[in-house]
Amino acid sequence: MPRWEVLAPGLIEFGPQPGKRNLGFTTPWRWQRPIIDMNKCTDCKLCHYYCPDGAIDFAPIKVDIDYCKGCGTCEKVCPVKAIKMVPEIEYLEGLRDEEVLRRFEQREYGF
Repeated sequence: MPRWEVLAPGLIEFGPQPGKRNLGFTTPWRWQRPIIDMNKCTDCKLCHYYCPDGAIDFAPIKVDIDYCKGCGTCEKVCPVKAIKMVPEIEYLEGLRDEEVLRRFEQREYGF
């Protein structure tokens, strides 16, 4: 294995910064997804800052589901319980077939 001095720049990634998007696109493998109740949300942004993948944007608060891994951290840190983790299969069962197919279509970058 090469020493760190001979590795190409950019190969070593430091840990994600709070609120920054992890470069790892997740594909639709997650087993649960966060659903935000905007009537309860106080816009404290804790979910945004604690998300390990930077999948939660604000202004307005929303989840970029392509980056969410379904870990549930956002649900745990929400002080007003505005976020509920829902099993992915239950969420998908509530969609029409065309929507499900559209969400799982092959992406141009190989996923």
